[in-house]
Amino acid sequence: MLSSECGDGPCCASFRGDLQAPLPAGMRALSVYSRSDGIVFWEACLDPSAEHVEVESSHSGMSVSLPVCRVLAGILDQEGKRWTG
Repeated sequence: MLSSECGDGPCCASFRGDLQAPLPAGMRALSVYSRSDGIVFWEACLDPSAEHVEVESSHSGMSVSLPVCRVLAGILDQEGKRWTG
């Protein structure tokens, strides 16, 4: 399904370009990371165009982490107010 030929070849060139392009103006990005992740190096999560939020969590635990849910709830609350006035 995803061969290295596709990842490096011309068939995915536009997709790779989209991944490397800056976000559109006004689009918010959030990077939630943990220094104790154990799978992903936390420094790799520090996208320069994103807001950075550090939490204490394992990699797999982020999907059920109360601190992560609180961060996301706060962001969604802020975004909801932005859309509804």
